[in-house]
Amino acid sequence: MIKTGNIRVKAEKLGDKTTVSRIVAMVEDASSKKAQVQAFADKFSANFIPINFLLTALVYGFTRNIDRAVSMMIIDYSCGIRLATATALSAFIYNSAKNGVLVKGGNYVELLAQADALVLDKTGTVTEGKPKVISIYTIDSFSEKEILEYA
Repeated sequence: MIKTGNIRVKAEKLGDKTTVSRIVAMVEDASSKKAQVQAFADKFSANFIPINFLLTALVYGFTRNIDRAVSMMIIDYSCGIRLATATALSAFIYNSAKNGVLVKGGNYVELLAQADALVLDKTGTVTEGKPKVISIYTIDSFSEKEILEYA
């Protein structure tokens, strides 16, 4: 803490060039990369809307009851499908970013679901930079201590 005097700070990057700014832009861009399930939900929803209007007209035609016809419009779930899919993917991307994992878009969430292997490098991308040896398997005449010394 500085109580008196001056402090001079030199910023190496400003505005859109900072890491935080790039991360925010990447998370915001993620919503534009739709997953196949989201595209399917949008298409299904768009195709179901005319069917719902037709069912509403049929209900009114048979019953002559406007309340029942309007009920058909209220129970239309096609918009809910569209909104729920987008909301679920956005929530996943946001929560991932909040926990330090960046996902570029919903299409990558789907690809992640199909993965059967995960490959990580040794640079501490996932770890906290505090590696710990869990177990050592020796071969020939080397002891655990010798293996650690060579490593």
